Amino acid sequence: MDYTAARQNMVDCQLATNQIDEPKILQAMSSIPREKFLPEDQRHLAYLDEDIKMAEGRYLMEPMILGRLIQALEPKGGDVALDIGGGTGYSSALLSFLTQTVMAVESNKDALEYAKRIWLELDLCNIVDLQGDLKQAGAKHAPYDMILVNGSVASIPQELIAQLKINTGRLVCVLRPNLESQGKAVLIYRTGENEYSSSPLFDAAVPYIDEFKPTSDFIF
Repeated sequence: MDYTAARQNMVDCQLATNQIDEPKILQAMSSIPREKFLPEDQRHLAYLDEDIKMAEGRYLMEPMILGRLIQALEPKGGDVALDIGGGTGYSSALLSFLTQTVMAVESNKDALEYAKRIWLELDLCNIVDLQGDLKQAGAKHAPYDMILVNGSVASIPQELIAQLKINTGRLVCVLRPNLESQGKAVLIYRTGENEYSSSPLFDAAVPYIDEFKPTSDFIF
């Protein structure tokens, strides 16, 4: 399979035609080999416009959704980013192209070990791996300029908002309160010690991150 051609087709047909117009993001997604973050028997799926399971409770989000979430964060070269639940490491690789430092938090040890091998192979030296609880493992290195949550969450992750810089820190995630609700990508700014603002971005149907699933399937 010609992965280079497939990658460019992804950029031209899935990203550029769906409101992703930031040149650095398009460059990152055309440069980072998405297929390497999947097992060899799944690599032919890498450039489909759908979510792909890559580890237990972890998905490689469809390119358009991931690209739009990152674009909403408006990454800058001097930013320190926190990447939550990135599984085998593709999202961290993209952020490494766009920011100064990426702290990659993953509770799945096997997925993180896989990610580290690929980052090393691609010579991505500005990613720090943190194996542990998704909500708290990055807290000791806070505050962050930006946080990316790789999937749906049932509620706004207050523990992560507390790790943002006040006034400038921002977080993106897909908010889906229960299994019956439509997912909505949201952009959150930390505006004070215990305050934040939230803005809806676009509809997004992506799987939950296991640690952020609803505690009950009942709807009242």
